[in-house]
Amino acid sequence: MAERIRQACTTVANHLRRRQRRPPFTPFQDRPAPDPDGLPPDKILEKEWKERWHRERAKARARRPQRSITAAEQNPSFHSTGKIVRLHESLMKHESAALIQMRTEKIGLRKFLFYRQVPDVDSPMCECWEGTDDHYHVILDCPTFAQLRPIHLPVAPLRDRRDLRTALDNPKLAPLLVQWMLRTGRLQQFSLATELKERWEEEAAADPTQD
Repeated sequence: MAERIRQACTTVANHLRRRQRRPPFTPFQDRPAPDPDGLPPDKILEKEWKERWHRERAKARARRPQRSITAAEQNPSFHSTGKIVRLHESLMKHESAALIQMRTEKIGLRKFLFYRQVPDVDSPMCECWEGTDDHYHVILDCPTFAQLRPIHLPVAPLRDRRDLRTALDNPKLAPLLVQWMLRTGRLQQFSLATELKERWEEEAAADPTQD
């Protein structure tokens, strides 16, 4: 692309030199300022084209619609590096990845996949058909996990989405929520890692001397 621009600039510059061997007289105050870099005409033209291209690109970017802010990004503490590190300190890699998905709401459940037009996902609704399939619904409302919820979710009652977002911002509560979410099996991409962790924990409990 750059080579084509350079060739085109050279051709235009040669054409202008042939047509303007004797340029008309212009008053001193109307003459263009000399190029500060002392470039030849073809390089000057190339420089002007590049500057124009950058200006047009900047205008096009300014016209683009800004992406929407996710719920996690609306919380100022999300931008605190120290707070984020504390959220992930006690988690394994797959749990940390799941927490990131839950906080950014870009998660492998039907609602997110449907609106991203993933093939074979024809509806954003949960299998229970009582709400859209996201982690808010699974943790707060889905009747499929009504019995699992009070037993394996040792978190103070969560009334709504705001409570859940606050809990996901808490270094003590966030790991509990992530581990409960993985235990439901709804995030299938983490199923193998979750199964391996449970197996390791069982083996460690059976053999306390094992490292």
